[in-house]
Amino acid sequence: MPFHPLLTSIKLASPSPKKRDGWVSYQLEKLKILVVDDNAHMRKLVSTILHAFCVGQVLEADSGERAWEVL
Repeated sequence: MPFHPLLTSIKLASPSPKKRDGWVSYQLEKLKILVVDDNAHMRKLVSTILHAFCVGQVLEADSGERAWEVL
């Protein structure tokens, strides 16, 4: 797995991290994440990053009220 600066600043929780060639990999495809922000550009940016990390499902909401509806 190549070095990625974002991974160094985020602690990722996983029930079963796997160690390969000295790197720890996480099974993010099982995660379901809700991104809540009133700024559409920020929601898109965060969602794009999460998809790049192979997060299983990324949901978006533009307000707290809408987030509760999505949940």
